[in-house]
Amino acid sequence: MSRLVSWVDKLLMYFLILVLVAMVIVVFMQVLFRYVLQLPLDWTEGLSRLLFIWMVFIGLAAAFGKNNLISIELFSQKVPERYKLAYNFFCDAMNAIYIFVVGYAGIMLLPIVINNMHPSLRMSWAVVFSAIPVGIFFMLIYFVNFLVQDIRALRGGVR
Repeated sequence: MSRLVSWVDKLLMYFLILVLVAMVIVVFMQVLFRYVLQLPLDWTEGLSRLLFIWMVFIGLAAAFGKNNLISIELFSQKVPERYKLAYNFFCDAMNAIYIFVVGYAGIMLLPIVINNMHPSLRMSWAVVFSAIPVGIFFMLIYFVNFLVQDIRALRGGVR
């Protein structure tokens, strides 16, 4: 499992770097063409929004995998050591609910938007909103890893 998680970590980080660089280039082009050349490009805003949405959901999965979500970090430092395992299982339960609800909603959204075209990008809105189930899929991989670690800790190991 740790090999898979390590591979997913690298994949997500490279993807996020690529998306961030692409977003900076697209926004720079948008400003350059609109304000300097007075020739606004109609597709740059749509593409930067698409890239941002993908960056949010993949970044959420990456932060989740590193246990860097602010609410989890804030409370986990204040939990007494003897309650850490119970706290971890509580967080696992809350994460499972979140993954299920958002994943289900994201999957149910795709058939609704698949035939709707983005006006400036001339592509289906499903490309934009598929970031939700993709991000949730990666969160699910991390979730299973955390659950396995907690079960091992329950049996006497350490998380």
